[in-house]
Amino acid sequence: QYEYSVRRMIKAPSRSRYSFFSRPKYVAVGSPLVVTVTTEDPSTSKHGVYFNRGAAGSQAYAEKFGEFRKWHRVNKYGTPHWTSTINPLTIPDPAKKKEACTWLSRGLEEALLEFISQASDSSWQLRVTAYEFTHKEVIHAFAAAVERGVDVKIIHHVKGSHRPKTRYNDVVKDKDGKVVKEWVPDKTTSDTQRAIDAVGFQSLDHARIWHHDTFIERHTSSIMHNKFIILLRDGKPVQVWTGSTNFTESAFYGQSNVGHIVRDEGIAQQYLTYWNKLALDPPGRSKRHSGSSHDEEDAVPMDEINEQLQPDPAGAQPHDSITVFFSPRKTSDLLDWYADRMGDATDSVHFTAAFGVSQPLAHVLNHDGKPSPSHEVGVRRSPRIARRIKTDDKLLRYILLDSQPSEHSSEKSRA
Repeated sequence: QYEYSVRRMIKAPSRSRYSFFSRPKYVAVGSPLVVTVTTEDPSTSKHGVYFNRGAAGSQAYAEKFGEFRKWHRVNKYGTPHWTSTINPLTIPDPAKKKEACTWLSRGLEEALLEFISQASDSSWQLRVTAYEFTHKEVIHAFAAAVERGVDVKIIHHVKGSHRPKTRYNDVVKDKDGKVVKEWVPDKTTSDTQRAIDAVGFQSLDHARIWHHDTFIERHTSSIMHNKFIILLRDGKPVQVWTGSTNFTESAFYGQSNVGHIVRDEGIAQQYLTYWNKLALDPPGRSKRHSGSSHDEEDAVPMDEINEQLQPDPAGAQPHDSITVFFSPRKTSDLLDWYADRMGDATDSVHFTAAFGVSQPLAHVLNHDGKPSPSHEVGVRRSPRIARRIKTDDKLLRYILLDSQPSEHSSEKSRA
């Protein structure tokens, strides 16, 4: 059971202490409306869904931990301004730090660690994909599983670029005068590698397993954005952890994220089949879509593999069923299918997105589901608070996007 306090928010008065340091912020007025939501038990039901608060900038968080606020001067798009943060990881009081992290996580981090801990001995296996992989507690949980004899395999993002090699600030050249280039990992890759290397083991054998037998590098897609875990017992997939949560501190304590456990062997098998294909590091998309110059002996790209594993559906799915889709896809037809399902709604549509909404979905949210004008664009970033989309019909549509657009991006949109 969850209890939410919904408050009316207004911009702070122009002469308030908020706008003295930065642009006006939202402040709460009036008494909150308390809403109680009862769900199925996430620890035992087929579906276990965990939302963090993802509200490090919220009014409630500021009221609880405002004494640890720090101001910073930042420069964005050439315009300096003041901004403040209450970073839970820099709170000097250990008890308060733990309290803040627990409040922000609201069970998301704890549920993930408990999911991993189910693999208790050598009869268990874990198959993992990771984009960002730096959260110490999660990494140590996987390392502890290795020490328990669990067979752990983690596919992770590895990308970079070849740049001129330098030595003592000079560009290195070969004997023929050609510039020598070296491969430089991108930030996600280098951060992940540092976190992996930082783990220590009491047994040299376990350390060798961790560094030589655990990790599988994913090179051939632009971004390997997956983050899921398959739990297997004696080689048989039994559960899946999926959702939007990267394995980082900001994912648990800052961003708004969800973790979703599916306790269904059939679904777990679909994820394992996908994982096995991904482990071979095939190209992400077909050459005709990506313009890639990869020549991996005509390896089947993931967009074709995904549509073979799960073709685009037709019409509504059976009631009380679970349908899995993997990306990338060869076409954007699946977005139209999602738009059609939203258009079928008779009561309400509640939708979350991080960076924006594609045109087919935006049209259904804004209008009546009819074909959209060719000039219409998708919904762009909007405030973190849920806002009602204005419509002429009686269908209630809410969309929650991650953040308010910057003045720079707003100007670009208007242009």
